[in-house]
Amino acid sequence: MQTRSVVFDLDNCLFDTRTMGDSLLDPVMAAIDPSRIDVHRRERIYQAMWTLSFEDVIKRFELPEDIASRMREKYLDLEVPSTAALYSDVLPTLREMVKDRPRVKRFLLTKGYRGFQQRKIDSLGLEPFFDEIHIVAIDEPHEGKHGVLSSLFARYGWVPQSVIVVGDGREELEAGKALGAVTLQTLRPGVSTLNADYYCSNLHNILFLI
Repeated sequence: MQTRSVVFDLDNCLFDTRTMGDSLLDPVMAAIDPSRIDVHRRERIYQAMWTLSFEDVIKRFELPEDIASRMREKYLDLEVPSTAALYSDVLPTLREMVKDRPRVKRFLLTKGYRGFQQRKIDSLGLEPFFDEIHIVAIDEPHEGKHGVLSSLFARYGWVPQSVIVVGDGREELEAGKALGAVTLQTLRPGVSTLNADYYCSNLHNILFLI
């Protein structure tokens, strides 16, 4: 079936979060009381913050609310550094989609604190490449990525197999699967293989599917 729409995740799919630099999260980590959380657990928390939303980190590590609140306050103030960059295969692929496959609509679906996610999108210059951008804001009431995808399916009357959901993480891939979409997992460095229809280490391979 001909692809009508592609829905992309942002962090660790299009955007290489590590290009923001290891020191980005220092203010957040400094909010942890070392007398209550040992160094090994702190290191695991630090690593998880590069791949999970902050609220998911809080849940996974069952952080006390007073510590979580101080960390959250610092996280909300994070700025996107000038070093922030997309993976090298992203812009060439998006440009080719815009030029050679204009019939295929492009959607960006990302989750995190609204302000920080918007600052990433602005800094990376992504807006011109997408027909719509949706932020699942964890600092606001939300229905998750599944809820946004469901709304898009209803609004556009998408036939499931005409939609490709592209991402590295469980939430968007499971949401795509549940709605009957084709799923493509981007296997970026450090990403573990999940249940998807297709896999790629170079985003350019998506062009063979559309």
